[in-house]
Amino acid sequence: MTKTAHNTNRSFNKRTSKAIPDLESGVEEYYYTTKELSGLLNLAPSTLAGYRRSGVGPKYISLGYRTCRYARTEVLAYMAERARMSTSDQGPLKTSSQPLPL
Repeated sequence: MTKTAHNTNRSFNKRTSKAIPDLESGVEEYYYTTKELSGLLNLAPSTLAGYRRSGVGPKYISLGYRTCRYARTEVLAYMAERARMSTSDQGPLKTSSQPLPL
């Protein structure tokens, strides 16, 4: 018996049985659900919800009361912004519009 090869680089949406493109794929634009993105980033969906509440995660599009999507380009931009070369690398400095207290 021969085994069939599976493409392990793709995830599938169980509800629609559609392939979910990887972040590195050449797809022009795709809008991930919270569940899809949490699977790709290996984060809990509640972590992404916490990021949305505190405003520290990737930009998202709110489509209603309980529906949001993450654009692939926004996720890639967020990841590039958070890239570090070492643990001591703080990343780009954020400038504040508020003056420092004396």
